[in-house]
Amino acid sequence: MGKIASLINKLHMLIYSINLGRLMINLYSLEFVLRTFLLMNDIGLEKTTTFTQSIYTMKIGQEVENNLFIKFDYLSELINEYNDLVSSLCSYPDELKIDNKIVRFRNTLVHGHVFYKEPSPPFTTMLLLKFNKPKRNKTTSKRKLILNEAMTNDWFNKNIKWIQDEYKKVVEACRRKNPKSIG
Repeated sequence: MGKIASLINKLHMLIYSINLGRLMINLYSLEFVLRTFLLMNDIGLEKTTTFTQSIYTMKIGQEVENNLFIKFDYLSELINEYNDLVSSLCSYPDELKIDNKIVRFRNTLVHGHVFYKEPSPPFTTMLLLKFNKPKRNKTTSKRKLILNEAMTNDWFNKNIKWIQDEYKKVVEACRRKNPKSIG
């Protein structure tokens, strides 16, 4: 492989890495704002602000009371709890509900397989593959492919926008719950 092809491969990998980072930070941001909303609903805005600001100065080994921000919950549980709360707190709650498909999408990113589409250089496209989960206590030599998507720039941009739109719903729910909660 020549120098130009090698540079092109490095560029594609850099672009892929940046896009994957953008995608993941949006997923983390969504979880952060979901946890903040749930905590704010439980203990109020002032105590939530004090707690979330204290996170930045905590030391390893320091203990804090368990709360809705740090309790061990799966993303699916957070979304369900949020959607239930929005239904009971807000007028027009359906427009603020989070799409549960985000959980499956995130799980696919975490548990799926990523491969180059091309068998040899130059590599330009990554594929996201997911196979079905084998049933417990059942040995089988076959697994079914259930997802095969090219992780193109358009794919990243579409999914990042989707996650950002879901994030905005939680921000709006925070505003409706307490207008001073989000700047």
